[in-house]
Amino acid sequence: MGLLGKNYFEAGFFTEDFRNTGSKSGYGTGLDLNLPAADNFDIGVNYAFERVPSGDPRLTDNTVGTSFTGNFAAGSVKPFADLDLGYAWQKSKLDGVASSNDRGIYGGGAGLELPVTSSTVLTGSAAYENSLRKGSMHEWVYLAKVDQNIADGIAAQVDVAFHAKNSTVYDVGLVFFF
Repeated sequence: MGLLGKNYFEAGFFTEDFRNTGSKSGYGTGLDLNLPAADNFDIGVNYAFERVPSGDPRLTDNTVGTSFTGNFAAGSVKPFADLDLGYAWQKSKLDGVASSNDRGIYGGGAGLELPVTSSTVLTGSAAYENSLRKGSMHEWVYLAKVDQNIADGIAAQVDVAFHAKNSTVYDVGLVFFF
């Protein structure tokens, strides 16, 4: 079990609770495709859509990206490191004034994938995210995730991501292995 080194497609839904802002909760969906490119090296592509329908600011955000993940087996544990590159299209409205915040984004992180049983894997990671637009992002994100096989070739996924700057994201999804 585990996702590192596997061909899979994931579809998920999430909610984001904001702290220290006038925004209320947001919600969205994400799609991920992972393809092993070589032993211990995966390439992924992803898309996410998020909407924050109320509060100040209100926003709509579309993000596309790619990830490069290296890992190695250390017994049953798989340490990994990744590099992420992407682009975000964001439209917002603050005090009734519309604006956009389109920008290139990048990040990198490290973590561990740890099997708990033959069908359950825990993953923990820490990552730094930033934007190519000055003063736009730069934050640490801490993730805890559980993947559980529920049928042949299908896993359920639940994760929580704590964005140190201003929010917590709760995500559920299905992973389809091929």
